Amino acid sequence: MPRYVLGFLFARNGGVVLLIHKARGPANVVGRLNGIGGKVHPDETTYDAMRREAEEEAGVDVIWHRYGSMGGPAWDCDLFYSYESAAPKTMDETEPVAWHATKRINEPGDIPAVDNVAALIAMAVLHHGSDDTMVFRMEYLP
Repeated sequence: MPRYVLGFLFARNGGVVLLIHKARGPANVVGRLNGIGGKVHPDETTYDAMRREAEEEAGVDVIWHRYGSMGGPAWDCDLFYSYESAAPKTMDETEPVAWHATKRINEPGDIPAVDNVAALIAMAVLHHGSDDTMVFRMEYLP
């Protein structure tokens, strides 16, 4: 079963989150904003995959905290967040990264986000500062 990671990097004040404008991937993400992430390689932990993806997509190396997971019958994804200071940069011009106000995700006139992104961001904000062993699981049914 393929495994993925998805992470949300917040500025220290928590009012903005780094999102990537996706140009590749499944049809439900192309052309939309999403967190940083991707596939977990066979020789990696999900934490290592999150660090690698953040470096590849945004040029940042920060400490990630796992706050949940989601998945379905044919896939699984661990969710991470970070409030580390970082100066991200677009690593691939076809998929630019930029800061977005957390309270303005999916506002009219903005680039639309992947359907669950606003809720996942809200859950990451709520989890911030809590015990890293307390995580949730969101199951997508066929």
